[in-house]
Amino acid sequence: MATGQKKKPRAVIVRLVIFAFSVYALVTLFQLHSQLTKNSAQLALLQKQAGELSAYNQQLSALLKGDENQLIMKAIRDKTDYVFPNEQIYSDSAK
Repeated sequence: MATGQKKKPRAVIVRLVIFAFSVYALVTLFQLHSQLTKNSAQLALLQKQAGELSAYNQQLSALLKGDENQLIMKAIRDKTDYVFPNEQIYSDSAK
């Protein structure tokens, strides 16, 4: 019987170590999932911004490749809010 009693404390310690490791792994898993969700949202935002900037760059490239008069008229419209006669202007009130 002496050998049976020595194995019990060792088995309890092994079980505690396994339980502690399992809790640690579970907590780490949840933290990583939370971080992954946050990073995924940030990635989506950055991809959206990259798409907007790419579209803006394409507009600027098309403007530079176009007629010089178009470039001058765009600059005048942007800086002085110039409007042609009989032109209807629509503005976005959300901005």
